[in-house]
Amino acid sequence: MSILSFIISSLATCVLATSKPTSGDAAASPIFIGTPGFGQNLSTEFHYSQAVRIGNYVKISGQGGWDPQTGELVTDIATQVNNAFDSLTLALKAVGSSNGLADLISINSYHVGDIAAGLGNVTAVMEKRIPKVLPTWTAVGVTGLAFAEQLVEIQAEAWIK
Repeated sequence: MSILSFIISSLATCVLATSKPTSGDAAASPIFIGTPGFGQNLSTEFHYSQAVRIGNYVKISGQGGWDPQTGELVTDIATQVNNAFDSLTLALKAVGSSNGLADLISINSYHVGDIAAGLGNVTAVMEKRIPKVLPTWTAVGVTGLAFAEQLVEIQAEAWIK
């Protein structure tokens, strides 16, 4: 075993030994969730879940800028960002959230092209839809996403009370 392998193994053991589940999550099993509309079509075609809930914790897969019902993808960044947040709202409802976007604790946004425009649009949507919630946010510029016309994708995590 190399020194690096030993160190990584030791760190992993320390993390596992000191991690403590909270709020009864230790007994919770993952529940994989689909969403109605276009999200379910994508889940079926590409073999993945729109969200997973483990106890109070929810992880939502990346939601693109397509219309959540029809799948139409327009090339306007503002519309795509709004559509992505609409899809996040649908996923949160599907996992049992009564607070919708207000349950978000973290988002990651992926932007093709003009990242400044993407950041401005995401900021505007969050300020309008969740003015009292400040989730953590990581924004990343990328060269491409799943569909050629896609300009943004937003992945999120939530805590459902």
